[in-house]
Amino acid sequence: MAHRNDQSREISKFDWLLDSGTTSHICTARDAFTNYYRTPGATVKGVGPGEATVEGRGTVNLRFKFDGKVFNHQLRNTLHVPSSPNCLLSLTRFDDGGGFMETGGGICWLMDNSKKVVGKGYKHHRLFLLAARATLLEQERTNYAASPKLSWDQWHCRYGHISISALRQLEKEGLVSGLTIDQSSIPSKTCIACTEAKQAHQPFPKEAENRSDTPGERVMSDVWGPARVVSIGGWKYYISFTNDSIRYVLVLFLRDKGEAPQWINEHTLKIKQRFGKAPMYMRVDNGKELVNEEVKKFCAEEGITIETSAPYSPSQNGVAERFNRTLIELVRAMLIAKDLPSFLWDEAVSHATYIRNRSPTRALKGKTPYEAWTGKKPDVSHFREFGCDVWVLDESKNRSKLAPKSKKMVFMGFMDGSKAVRYWDKTSRNVKVSRNVSFNDNEEPRELEVVEVPGLQAEGEVKGNLAPKTTNEQPKKDEEPTQEAEIEIETPGA
Repeated sequence: MAHRNDQSREISKFDWLLDSGTTSHICTARDAFTNYYRTPGATVKGVGPGEATVEGRGTVNLRFKFDGKVFNHQLRNTLHVPSSPNCLLSLTRFDDGGGFMETGGGICWLMDNSKKVVGKGYKHHRLFLLAARATLLEQERTNYAASPKLSWDQWHCRYGHISISALRQLEKEGLVSGLTIDQSSIPSKTCIACTEAKQAHQPFPKEAENRSDTPGERVMSDVWGPARVVSIGGWKYYISFTNDSIRYVLVLFLRDKGEAPQWINEHTLKIKQRFGKAPMYMRVDNGKELVNEEVKKFCAEEGITIETSAPYSPSQNGVAERFNRTLIELVRAMLIAKDLPSFLWDEAVSHATYIRNRSPTRALKGKTPYEAWTGKKPDVSHFREFGCDVWVLDESKNRSKLAPKSKKMVFMGFMDGSKAVRYWDKTSRNVKVSRNVSFNDNEEPRELEVVEVPGLQAEGEVKGNLAPKTTNEQPKKDEEPTQEAEIEIETPGA
């Protein structure tokens, strides 16, 4: 199993560091103490600027979890310092208790007096970040159950396998609502789906320097395909449109590259409706599906200047190329994580685009592309992991009164423009839409009537005609591939 040391993540108040300088263990959470004595007037130095107030002292149960094993430790006389930037495990106190420490290769091992490994940590910017969390009181766990907070790993999966650092940015800057994260959870060092999907990616093309500052002024477009596997919707390509200023992206699917001019016309109409005028510039590569007489004539009529990249120079259309590569990596990860068949790639692309518009980007400060496009902060509380189980109300008229009221299907994403969910029916091999669904993270269906997914709003985004369609059609052997066609979408066992 691959080990991923995320040096980009920030250390939180709930993280535990191994410290050779402190003479006492330090914990920031009052609810971690099993017994507690207040210490009026007590202070401590070295855990921040100046002196920090010690609110109390007591016993903390520290749980290490690594390599599939769990080790519990009781830390007596631990100081409660709420203002400390993180929790500290005193190496001198651990030594006083008969413990040993060994380091090597960026890893530290904590051992008891019989040399048995009872703790582990990883080097993080010259500090050892321990694979440990304090066990909270039963009352605190009850509160978590009443108002559930998902772990970093759960949100990593629900957010289409974007990086933990991107999730931290979303939470730290308050870019979305509904992102309730259990801060006491520890992000995993390994995500097999991400390793398999992203391990061999090449550097992204650099973005152009003359970026537009006016929303709708410049649009970057690119065509991906043909896919080696025709999708369940019968698609072989997709075309993406990225707004240069706000990085909001729309993706539409194509059965043939010749359909691209139609979608360029429709997207231009959408820009005119949104901003009151057509874009001034459209940046594309030199593919004949995007630079032909039909497109040139339409752009001339609308006053649009076509900006083309030089032959074999995709970096000149860097924003669109970067989006395509990022999108395909997310698609691979989502399909691999749930061992889904390759013909669902179009559904994964659609859902990945939905997620990316609600993710942070370096091109925007303090907002996501969705908020820049709509003026509304996105609510992500309705997010679910692509490919998870979803129970759909059986609305067939001939259903027996004793038959189950719902059927388990496979979640494919959200249907923009209505408060509905897309799901894959394995029996009929079709993707369908329903408003009456239920999710259960424990994978057991509860009684299901008419349930609205919280946080899901009617947004009116356009992603093209996604009417379900099954087909055995394959790409023609002599069909000319576009820039990204070499990126396969394969899943184990598909």
